[in-house]
Amino acid sequence: MKTEIVPVVIVIIIMIIIVIVIVIVIVIVIVIVIVIVIVIMIMIMTIIIIIIIIIINNGNRTEWSPIRSVIIRVINKIVRPRSGSPIC
Repeated sequence: MKTEIVPVVIVIIIMIIIVIVIVIVIVIVIVIVIVIVIVIMIMIMTIIIIIIIIIINNGNRTEWSPIRSVIIRVINKIVRPRSGSPIC
């Protein structure tokens, strides 16, 4: 009777280990996919920002369009808030 229980317990332990390994591999694959998606999104956002800057610039660096100056003011307010105001 004892000889039959030992193989069953070993098989159950091996199956549990296999399931744990499969879960770990699935989690790693999901993390890799998420990182790839984030990198692609950052690349797309960078390309869009570069295209917007090129469009706003109009190829003439001496003339600043009103849209560009508004964008620069907004960025400056975000980057350098007033010294007395709390950052939200």
